[in-house]
Amino acid sequence: MAAINRIAFIGNSLPRRCGIATFTTDLQRAVAASRGDLETVIVAMTDHGQVYDYPPTVGLEINDDRPDDYVRAADYLNNGGFEAVSLQHEFGIFGGEAGGEIMTLLSRLTIPIVTTLHTVLSEPTQVQRDVIARIVEASSKVVVMAEKGRELLRSVFHVADEKIEIIPHGIPEGQFVVSPPKAILDAAGCLQVFVVSNKGEMWNIKQTAPAGAWSGWNSLGVAGSGFADRPAVAPSGDGRLELFVRGNDGACPLRPIAVARSAHPSSPRKGKGARSSLGQGFVVTTPRHLPPCGGGREGGAPRP
Repeated sequence: MAAINRIAFIGNSLPRRCGIATFTTDLQRAVAASRGDLETVIVAMTDHGQVYDYPPTVGLEINDDRPDDYVRAADYLNNGGFEAVSLQHEFGIFGGEAGGEIMTLLSRLTIPIVTTLHTVLSEPTQVQRDVIARIVEASSKVVVMAEKGRELLRSVFHVADEKIEIIPHGIPEGQFVVSPPKAILDAAGCLQVFVVSNKGEMWNIKQTAPAGAWSGWNSLGVAGSGFADRPAVAPSGDGRLELFVRGNDGACPLRPIAVARSAHPSSPRKGKGARSSLGQGFVVTTPRHLPPCGGGREGGAPRP
């Protein structure tokens, strides 16, 4: 079998702040690092009305509400020497009813497609069922992240077992949870869980809808010498979650490094902001706003 030399990833991309963007960017970087002569490109989904300063690894962006952009992306991929496409699928990031506009692109591709389904619904609507069926039909392989996902694909969507692959998704290799988890219900009615890894890195996982499916783990980063123990998190008056945690640097700083879902997504706070002293060696920063990926409009059984 000949080696693949050029791969494209379709999904969200950093600096868009959501779990799918983080996942797609991390995946592209890992694949690119696996072989020096392997070329990788992201085709980034841009949500309505937003503008992002994408890095050079983003070869093309698709405005999710513009059908012509999907056609243009298919031409770009077919004519760009790509030998495989990795589609990162989540409900809410593609245009059309139930995200069906993505088929405008997939139906035109002449190269193999491998689709990763980040949410597999246990009770899809008929439109959702039809869209997933068409995506599966267009794909050479379908990847899920847990055995439950495979069971639902077989029982609910009647996907042939030989077409399904499981690639577990979790905190990266070499990291494990050392703090007790902190769980809280956000303003959208979704559970969010925060933990600290053995490398002092903060991680977050959340439901994509009330009582719905779970996102993948999303790194919120490391500050200074890392974080020491269980985070504290509480809702602020505007619906944001403010997160505080003690550091490893001996000065015992408290740093609210991130906020999750906002009740006011149209006016997010951007960037880390300036630090201000609370006295006694405690400092705070303006929290980052992490909006949902768009999956919050869909439901489903939580992945184990």
